[in-house]
Amino acid sequence: MLLTRLLMLASLLLPLTLQAKPLQIYSEEWESFTATDGSGLYLDLVREIYQPLGYQLNIHIVPYKRSLDMVRHGGGDLALGVYEQEVDDLRYPRYAMFADDVSVLMQDQWAADWQGEQSLSNQNVLWQRGWGYEKYIRVPMQWFEVDDHDKAMDLLNHDRYRYYLGAGVLFEQGPLPGYTIKFLRWLRVYPVFAQTLRGEELARQWDEGMLRLLKSGRLAKLFNLYHMGQYYPSVAEQ
Repeated sequence: MLLTRLLMLASLLLPLTLQAKPLQIYSEEWESFTATDGSGLYLDLVREIYQPLGYQLNIHIVPYKRSLDMVRHGGGDLALGVYEQEVDDLRYPRYAMFADDVSVLMQDQWAADWQGEQSLSNQNVLWQRGWGYEKYIRVPMQWFEVDDHDKAMDLLNHDRYRYYLGAGVLFEQGPLPGYTIKFLRWLRVYPVFAQTLRGEELARQWDEGMLRLLKSGRLAKLFNLYHMGQYYPSVAEQ
């Protein structure tokens, strides 16, 4: 009798297992956002939105450009951490997942004359590779990309460049002695999907899920969990 009941239970659970829908998620590794152990704000948002819908999340941590290519060519369902209007061949949802406070690090000697974006005009400016800030700044610059934060600081220390642009989280420990940080602008950050019917459905589900998290208060709790409450209003006010 016990064996019969176990077999009946297994037969009931099997269809549920077979119904799990794999979701291929691609992202570069960003501390507190997309960690290799599966933690991070972005990955938690994806879980909150898609797991209740029966998706099985398969997370792939790869270089940023590869994450976009995987979605473009059908190997991935969504890529994370993409700036607004950064790409035109992938589908954006209505609601962003985050907003970067793009900030500028400079030596104190340049801070007194800072006039916002206009101060970047015709100056030597650098940022980390792949951030693509040239698409969002309207003045001409002599800009250069570096591979990491340490390289950028080395160039700044040796007066090779005047301004270093980056997301505010790069500078959250505050400037080093002799340096000043200035806020430049907000840039919203999104997941992106393929330009397919499946991509359209996933984008719709993302928007519905973000509204659900916002109205329930869960979205605010996730931001606070990662000590990013100061960024929550920029997402909640969309």
